[in-house]
Amino acid sequence: MEKFVTQISRSKIFDKLLILEIQKNKFQNPDKHQLINLPASSEAAKFQTPWQHVLKIDNWLFKIVCYLFFDIWYLISKVSFLRIISKRAKTFYLTSVNKLLSAGFIISLLFLISCGDSPDEKKNKAPLKDYRDTSVQLKEAKNLLGDNVKLTFIGDFDESKKEEIAAGSEINTKEEWGIKFTSIDISEDKPKKIFETDLLEGSFDDCKVEKLTLSSKDYEFLYYNSRDYFLGSGGGEVFSYIIDFNEKEIYYAHLVANNKKVSLYISENINNVDIRKFFLDTFKRDFPSLVLISQDIEYDE
Repeated sequence: MEKFVTQISRSKIFDKLLILEIQKNKFQNPDKHQLINLPASSEAAKFQTPWQHVLKIDNWLFKIVCYLFFDIWYLISKVSFLRIISKRAKTFYLTSVNKLLSAGFIISLLFLISCGDSPDEKKNKAPLKDYRDTSVQLKEAKNLLGDNVKLTFIGDFDESKKEEIAAGSEINTKEEWGIKFTSIDISEDKPKKIFETDLLEGSFDDCKVEKLTLSSKDYEFLYYNSRDYFLGSGGGEVFSYIIDFNEKEIYYAHLVANNKKVSLYISENINNVDIRKFFLDTFKRDFPSLVLISQDIEYDE
């Protein structure tokens, strides 16, 4: 590139200077002509007779000026060439930087992908559980508490508003019998027990268990009523519980019926008016003549 620019520039300027010198000499010294090859298209060729001949210039000052001019032009051309190289180097630098950035991005992306779960890990990773499905609730409760779990509910059973599972288990062995209730935290991958009641009198056969909402509280309770499971033609008893998982309290009502009268006992730990009223209203619908007693009794058949 440098040689090409220099040759072109020298040719044009040499032609103009040579024309001036030829015109000045006006071919006054034809015997001093010397054969040199010039392009037929050059302006100097027009003053040659024949066109291949040009004067052998005796003006040394002219020669010196020409050579100096050519050297200066050579330096200028070299600087221009360096500028071209500089531009190309800049372009090459920017291209290289872009390539490096692209390569860095791809390597980072591959690194992040490699840090993810491997196919085996994904295979072994437990899928998300749909706790709205009652079969999933029951399965998880049994895995945690055992096969005695008979029923489950999901709800907001405390003030945190985090969904929990409430499970009911029934024990029936020679040593003990009864029911108990457990709240289970499902906010993490592995369910864990939060609160569990003592063993209570009752059975899940022919009973009523449901979630209960009271206006005085912003969370849910679990309500149990044995209904007529322990009742017979000659009388019997009804066990009823309201489980407050938030306060870890069990509110208890026990109805005893015989031929003489129907008595209802309500546990003394009930300070909430709504809970007390709920027990009274529920039993009075079936036993309007019940009598409220202050001491719990054990029914003997």
